[in-house]
Amino acid sequence: MKRFRLLFLPLCYILALERIQGQVSGIVFRDFNGNGIQDANQPWLADVPVELYKETSPGVFTLIASATTDANGNYYFSSASGASTASVIYDVTQLQPNMSYELRFPLMSGGFSLTRPNSSGLDLNANERDSDANTAGVIPFSTDGSGRNDHSFDVGYGLSAPGLLHRDGGEELN
Repeated sequence: MKRFRLLFLPLCYILALERIQGQVSGIVFRDFNGNGIQDANQPWLADVPVELYKETSPGVFTLIASATTDANGNYYFSSASGASTASVIYDVTQLQPNMSYELRFPLMSGGFSLTRPNSSGLDLNANERDSDANTAGVIPFSTDGSGRNDHSFDVGYGLSAPGLLHRDGGEELN
């Protein structure tokens, strides 16, 4: 007769084994035409600060992590373990399922202001390329029961004042 050995693990070990990994990220870009969508000729913006806030009580958000976009405009937050850099932040243990969060961006970056939000347009991938921050520089989102892996929280910076000139001397149009 075969014997089986039962293994009893404390609940904290079981919960740790089942820990759900959450990830949120996006790209920050320069929106030359101010349409809220990253077009092919529009570059990424480096060195833009990005802050991740968690709702700690109704309507109250607390900063849990911050990053700075890399040379390609990327930022990334993850609850997984790893080696963090300025733009890739790991071990954000407060990024959990069934919670409310906000990504916050400055109203101005490099002399440019936030562009029009959620201008998805007609093409099928426009939502993956549009600017998601509202006029206050905030992207609110919630995680579901399985965590959240969303890599489409993009933000554009466009015209800051009518008649502003491009760095190359060309006039920017609205």
